[in-house]
Amino acid sequence: MLARYVDWVLRHRVAVLVACALLTAGSIAVVSRAVIASSMLELFFGENPDYDAYRALADQFGDAEQLAVVYTDAELLTAAGIRRLQRIGAALEEIEEVERVDSLLTSERLRSADDALEVERWGELLVSSDDDALRAELIADPLVTGLLLAPDGMTTALLVELRSEGQEVPIEQVPALLARIRAAVIDAGVPSEALHLAGMVPESVAVTEQAHLNLRRIFPLAALALMLVVFGLFAQLWPVVITMGVALVAIAWVFAVAVLWTPEINLMMATVPAVIMIISFSDIIHLCSAYLLELRRGLAKEAAIRRAATEVGRACVYTSATTFVGFAALAFVPTPLFRQLGVILGLGVAVALWLAVTLTPIALSLLPAPAGAAAGRPTLADRAIDRLVEACLRLATGWPRTVVAGFALLGVAALAGLTNLRVETDLPARLAADHPVRVSQRFITEHLAGTTFVDLYLTVGEPDGWLEPARLDRLLALRAALEQLPGVDRTLSLIDLLERLHRELGDDPGDPLPNDRRLVAQYLLLFELAGGNGLDRLLDEDRRRLRVAIRLPGTGLVETAALGDQAVALAGRVLGTEVRAEATGLSYLFGKWVAFVVDGQQRGLLFAVLSIAAMMILVVRRASGGLVAMIPNLLPLLCLGGYLGGAWPTVDSDTLIVAMLAIGMAVDDTIHFLSRLALESPTSASVDEALRRTFACSGRAIVQTSVILCVGFLPFALSDYFTTQILGTLLPGTLMVALVADLLLATALVELGWLRVRSGEIEPPRRGMESTSEPQG
Repeated sequence: MLARYVDWVLRHRVAVLVACALLTAGSIAVVSRAVIASSMLELFFGENPDYDAYRALADQFGDAEQLAVVYTDAELLTAAGIRRLQRIGAALEEIEEVERVDSLLTSERLRSADDALEVERWGELLVSSDDDALRAELIADPLVTGLLLAPDGMTTALLVELRSEGQEVPIEQVPALLARIRAAVIDAGVPSEALHLAGMVPESVAVTEQAHLNLRRIFPLAALALMLVVFGLFAQLWPVVITMGVALVAIAWVFAVAVLWTPEINLMMATVPAVIMIISFSDIIHLCSAYLLELRRGLAKEAAIRRAATEVGRACVYTSATTFVGFAALAFVPTPLFRQLGVILGLGVAVALWLAVTLTPIALSLLPAPAGAAAGRPTLADRAIDRLVEACLRLATGWPRTVVAGFALLGVAALAGLTNLRVETDLPARLAADHPVRVSQRFITEHLAGTTFVDLYLTVGEPDGWLEPARLDRLLALRAALEQLPGVDRTLSLIDLLERLHRELGDDPGDPLPNDRRLVAQYLLLFELAGGNGLDRLLDEDRRRLRVAIRLPGTGLVETAALGDQAVALAGRVLGTEVRAEATGLSYLFGKWVAFVVDGQQRGLLFAVLSIAAMMILVVRRASGGLVAMIPNLLPLLCLGGYLGGAWPTVDSDTLIVAMLAIGMAVDDTIHFLSRLALESPTSASVDEALRRTFACSGRAIVQTSVILCVGFLPFALSDYFTTQILGTLLPGTLMVALVADLLLATALVELGWLRVRSGEIEPPRRGMESTSEPQG
């Protein structure tokens, strides 16, 4: 069927080219409407009901996930410093997207006077007084210091809540919003180097910047690297022109589909052009290598095109199918980000293959036969690759048991490392250590403890249920238990307010809380009548639901989710079954999301392995052979996991993406090797001869495509974003392990007779082998 298709394409090449040109022009027009944007919440949570529940609670109690604006001012607690803070607060509140700003200006000092409660603002007190005792009292206030003020009294935080109407600010507006926030602080006299921003908003902007970087820098560098490598491998310009031309058409078509799906191109989608280009180069290199080989064997140009496209194209169908499976397995991850990426990359593999077997034969037919191809003059790169392939062939066939034993030891060592694998996700840590977001995160953690919160909501059945003193006593015990948990900095809740009120208004200073229900209600009423703010952030109007904010110094999402679950369990033990406890918050939800991601990645990886194993069985036409053929392809994944578990203390959840991509691409060389072996076996007198002829036909192309894949992904290492960076470090390393496993382990398994492509078509393996000097050039 493939042969008939290639014949049809060559007969109607003008019509095919015109149709492709029109589709490409339309695709470019669609791509021009794309907008670079990375909406982290929408991409990760989508329609997640847990996120919707969080938003409902956040709208009721106020959003704990605020933008932190932190700066250092040596005059902070003087009148001049407070007036500067007032100007900053007023300027921030004038920004349309800002709903509320909490700072020292809004923090409250509670005290009793003549049996009445007075609520004063620290900002008003400090601007009108130069009393050192007053400043010392402020620094000693546990509800201020550590959250809004550093212990040294020179660093302060403004917590900015955005006006979101239950939805996040559109991502396109965020960079300009942050610029206005920074300008408001700097215009008030704060040096830019003393200003730090932290929270989900600046992290989203940093992610968007990395998407721009992928398109502006990584894609051109990957294209340049691939063109240089192709030219170095062939020492001729025509393969460069064909590979890049076909790849650009594939990119335009696939990216147009992505933009039609959604015009917002997020961080991961911004990697699609480079990935599609790399995959296209891989397919076309095999076709060009086979074309040259057929010319050197004496075939005419048209016959060489048809034979190369038919024989190699059939293997490319299998390799594209396995790559498609590896990419499509990303759709198993339960988040819109990875579902979209998996579908688009899977589509890209199919489009790249179709264009490769369509446009490459047409291009070869229009170009003159390469000079010197029929004379068989190998390039310097050809000779170097041939020597490598021959050395691997001699080693694998001369000492097959030693080779298998060596790889078995490698697998055992990898398994030992794999047992130490621990998954954690820290969103700021995905950025470079010197990135402004990371620098600000470290500064804030050092001066103001943690900025990560888990919200614990405690709900009772009856109205005014949280006015019950006995229940408040148990809540006090819960606070003590929570603050004993490793990783918890402190908690903030209604208990903190009631302790202060009772200390100022109560008759029994030995009792930390009021012991009468009416007294509790009276305290809260007096607080509100005196102008106190913030009660609505601790307790709802019915006094049935209460919020406990648990502050954490760390930013690890898995640890945050685990602490939230511990808090829920602890609340159940301390408060009893009459109180329903639930944990939420963006950091908590992200942590739970990581668990779903890892589960989805595992299911996707299992799907990819089983699907590829089935395809391998089709290639070798033996069930046992197909399963044995998976060994060289699973070994790179095992080595990847062993390295991560042994060398990294924790592994970011996105690292598992490398395994899902690698399994789809690493198996390509095995398929080309076994497909060629299946063709050579019936006419070969022995295993050794079949292997020699297989390596003579496909060995060079296998190495070339592996080099193409690795070099194409290397520019990703230049990214400052971890998820993109590992595509340029871990993925090429895994692909190199796969290449070595194909050249040595797969060959040794064939030599030992453990991996057979067809039963009874070649004689049993024998020791020793003839010269492998059959010319490959």
